[in-house]
Amino acid sequence: KHKGCMHGCGHDGHTAMLLGAAELLSANRDFDGTIHLIFQPGEEGGAGARVMMNEGLFKLFPCQAVFALHNWPHLPQGQMGTKIGPIMASGVTFEITVFGKGGHAALPQSTIDPVPVACFIVSHLQTLISRRMNPLDAAVLTIGKIEAGSSPNIIPSEAKIMGTCRTLTNEAQSLILDNMQRIAISIAEAHGAHAEVIIKQGGYPNTNNHPKEARFMAKMMREIVGENNAHDNVLPAMTAEDFGFMLQEVPGAYGWIGNGNDALSQGDLHSTSYDFNDKNLELGALFWEKLARQWFITEVTHS
Repeated sequence: KHKGCMHGCGHDGHTAMLLGAAELLSANRDFDGTIHLIFQPGEEGGAGARVMMNEGLFKLFPCQAVFALHNWPHLPQGQMGTKIGPIMASGVTFEITVFGKGGHAALPQSTIDPVPVACFIVSHLQTLISRRMNPLDAAVLTIGKIEAGSSPNIIPSEAKIMGTCRTLTNEAQSLILDNMQRIAISIAEAHGAHAEVIIKQGGYPNTNNHPKEARFMAKMMREIVGENNAHDNVLPAMTAEDFGFMLQEVPGAYGWIGNGNDALSQGDLHSTSYDFNDKNLELGALFWEKLARQWFITEVTHS
């Protein structure tokens, strides 16, 4: 829809893999049960999973378990991985506005310049991870955007700081966001300014795999790509995924399918050089077919 633009995450490939699985399952319906294929819109930013759930996804299409797969450039193609517990972080965005008093750049004494105040806030926020967090708790706090003013010879009346917070536990997220408020407000007041912190609503929860389903997914990975190419305890990533909403309502697991040998040279997710590995189209379709059929054999028939 937008010439020269791409999302660069492989969601078209994910859709194709699931369509391939649909064809394989339809060709031989020797299973006793119902398989729902969920083609989720607006995964990133749009929280498509939550929208579908609010519209009655699991009430209209009840599920005993739900599974998801995403390509992952940090695993070689031909390998797959998952883990029990949090595999991806929660994600919230925030906006800090520093209100000062604008004026002429040649007369700073008659103003309250919000720009240096914003700079002090940004530098002090870096201490939240290194000095407030338990070193064993993974967390990321990134400032991705700062904006202020419209002219080089005018001191603006306000400055904005925007960023994201990623954690693997709710406790870590609360600690960071609470201390962010304290730091921003205190530093602004110390310079005669005022700060307002807004935590954007609609952030994503952790993608927290359920033990039974994660073990089952790992077993299916081993049967598809072999023992040496299947990983059942991958390191979690600090990226966020709205499949976490589904896991809050239905037991399930999320996993990765390797997309290449070198994310830096072949293109990481969301980079301009990203390229979905088409070898995964067949592999992903075969994996989904295997998982769906085997679920009914081991988890439904014998339960």
